[in-house]
Amino acid sequence: MLIAKENSERIPPMPEGMYEAVCTMLIDMGVQNNPRFGTSSRKIRLVWEVLGQTVKIGDQEYPRQISKEFTNSLSDKSNLRKALQSWRGKSFTPQELKGFDLRKVLGAGAVLQVMHKTGENGDYATIETIIPMVGKKPPAVKPVVFDLDDAGTYPTFQSLPRYIQEGIAKSEGFEFTGLTVAPKNNQTQPPLPDDSSAPPVHGGGMYPPVDDQYGEPPVVGFYDIPDQMPATVF
Repeated sequence: MLIAKENSERIPPMPEGMYEAVCTMLIDMGVQNNPRFGTSSRKIRLVWEVLGQTVKIGDQEYPRQISKEFTNSLSDKSNLRKALQSWRGKSFTPQELKGFDLRKVLGAGAVLQVMHKTGENGDYATIETIIPMVGKKPPAVKPVVFDLDDAGTYPTFQSLPRYIQEGIAKSEGFEFTGLTVAPKNNQTQPPLPDDSSAPPVHGGGMYPPVDDQYGEPPVVGFYDIPDQMPATVF
């Protein structure tokens, strides 16, 4: 008998609300082309682990994560600048604006305002506001960084969720890195639907699911950072 059924697993988005979280990943999406406007810009994605929240995939519980993508710019009207200044609770100094090391946000605590939006495949969770975590120290984390300009981070690529790998692969000049997207039958986690408006909760790889809208490609990998990194103030 021929039976058709949905062969994917989806989970509801995080409920709207305020959540304490710690920044665990810095993902460089590379230079992404926007065909709608005919422009290209460097993108990054920040990932936070939401404290006290988990999600069940199959028979396993994972820490719940959520991310947000930005153009990598600290210009006066950039969303990244607004978000970081709101998060740190102060403006950037003229010296910082000349070059701010984004790795400083890794391990930093935050309070995230999560809202829902509707995409092609239904509702998804998105970070609306980021403010400082006050009165407590977030747990220590092992931060993850993937940087297309640093070949030392490339070994991390194959362990990233597949939809992130595919996003990175769309960046300009990716073909010169020597990196390749893992075959769909070479996943270390249960395969989930690749989806352009609300990403798979897990697309293969060693990292827990990220609950948010999938936009343009990112960059992430390991730097030589201690396993237990204290909360940072940036």
